[in-house]
Amino acid sequence: MFTVYEQTLFTQVVARAEKHGKPVELIVVPAGNIFDAVANTALRLDSAEIVAGPSVKMSPQEQARLLALAWERLPEQPRRQVCFRIIGPADREQTFYLGAHAPSLTQEDMNLIHKIWTEASKVPSRHRVQHRDVVRVALDRLDRDLRGRSDAMLDFHKLEHRDGRKKD
Repeated sequence: MFTVYEQTLFTQVVARAEKHGKPVELIVVPAGNIFDAVANTALRLDSAEIVAGPSVKMSPQEQARLLALAWERLPEQPRRQVCFRIIGPADREQTFYLGAHAPSLTQEDMNLIHKIWTEASKVPSRHRVQHRDVVRVALDRLDRDLRGRSDAMLDFHKLEHRDGRKKD
């Protein structure tokens, strides 16, 4: 049932797990699409983490993209955030998150958010605007722009009155 490659791979996984004192359970899941199989198996096992080696056919980013697309096709929403780690040579690790997750913001992103917040909060009626409000307004505008509708300063007003949470 196992190929020589699978036998070697499983042996190395068990050896590495034992070396680090970690339990491991190995399973074989036959499938036509590896990414759908991994996503469905992770969902059924309620996994918090998926670990893989690098592909010889595609970049880690492409592996993550294809797994993320499979993740979006799942028949039900997973109960938890799932981390996808690709561990390459010399234990070089790349981490990706599946499904909705907070983005990794650069310092440049943070500086722009802060700059916009500084400008928006100068307006007396907007003195209670927070940094997350800047992000929310930007996301709402982008969503509307993608749908072909837009208006700007109204966004802060809408945010202030959303769900009855009037800001002074």
